Amino acid sequence: MLDRDAYVRLLELLEELSERAENGAVILVEGRKDVEALRRVGVSGEIVAISQKSISEICDSFMERDVIVLTDWDENGKRLEGNLRAILHNADYYIRKELIRIIGKWTTRVEDLPKLLKFFERNIKI
Repeated sequence: MLDRDAYVRLLELLEELSERAENGAVILVEGRKDVEALRRVGVSGEIVAISQKSISEICDSFMERDVIVLTDWDENGKRLEGNLRAILHNADYYIRKELIRIIGKWTTRVEDLPKLLKFFERNIKI
């Protein structure tokens, strides 16, 4: 079970993600469901689904931007993250890494964040 400290850290990460996006960072996710999930947990700002974009499109669009990579941590997400690391050298992968550390044993997908938050809110003594 998720402990209170991990739950609080999860909320802090989502807050940081939202603040950074509101201040101009673009969040790169795999698909439409990931975008919708982040919106449902309160993340605003620019969130872009990149699964249908070519590497050259991604490079052209985001090379000079403040980018946060938030791909899933399944095999496809890991592969995409590796491709992005090769072209977006200044991108931030920290929030993804922390999410994996905190919720990686429950899910491998960004789109599961709303369901996980609800589950944790019901089951954690705050």
